Amino acid sequence: MSNTEQATTTTPPAKDWREFVEERTTTGDKLLEASCFDGQWYGLAEHHETDIRYSVTSILILKPKPKTTRPWTPDEVPVGCVVKCKANGVKAVILCSDDPAGVWIAGAGWKTYRNIYDNYLLELTRPSGSTPGSYGVCGVEE
Repeated sequence: MSNTEQATTTTPPAKDWREFVEERTTTGDKLLEASCFDGQWYGLAEHHETDIRYSVTSILILKPKPKTTRPWTPDEVPVGCVVKCKANGVKAVILCSDDPAGVWIAGAGWKTYRNIYDNYLLELTRPSGSTPGSYGVCGVEE
């Protein structure tokens, strides 16, 4: 895992270190405690369940940053795709992007980009027969 894919090196004081660092090191040792100081992660690891030693970032495994999403912009709306309402499960088709404020959905009317992002799911694969479809966010992964 490259450094660009790893979690931030600044840890908010109220967060648990396990949210940022794996509980095992690259050498397979059990990590007992970790902390971030001056942008560098340090950990206390138990080596082969007999010896406790101090380890530095080189053997710690930082967790990747969580993926974030945002609502579509007018150019990103997948016109013609199926969306499903989270509240009632009703499916509908995106008819058009109403630049700059929202989209028109068949049977549901006009929705803002934020509304469709919060209240609808985008059908990623068309269901065939008894195979259920899979759904994603009505937005863009950043």
